[in-house]
Amino acid sequence: MRSRRPVVAEQGAEPVMSHEEWEEKRRHKRRPSDLKVRFRSLRDPAARYAEGVITNVSGGGLFVGTSRPLTVGDDVHLIIDVVTPLGENEQIDIDARVIWVKHKTNDEGMGLQFTRIERHSKYAILACAHRGQE
Repeated sequence: MRSRRPVVAEQGAEPVMSHEEWEEKRRHKRRPSDLKVRFRSLRDPAARYAEGVITNVSGGGLFVGTSRPLTVGDDVHLIIDVVTPLGENEQIDIDARVIWVKHKTNDEGMGLQFTRIERHSKYAILACAHRGQE
């Protein structure tokens, strides 16, 4: 595999990882998902929520398919509606950080790393993704 140098946004800034470089660093196994999500940048609490679909999730984060991805480094608030293993509807409220963004036609979105999530919320999201694969 050919080694690539990271792209630097501006002098002295942190290197920006490509999607492929981020994939190589992944520590948690991803699970496919089709959970609907609402999200907004934490920089603007008055902003309206945008909508997307969580296409995969892991113990460390998730990918939101959306035509309106935010910027790398943005902190994001997400609201996810899930059905618990007991069949109850639950709304999960979490925060994450945009780690990478994909801008391919018909495959746009953003990779997010959890920054605030309760343990039971993480298990509920993973359980919903797992149930979809059974």
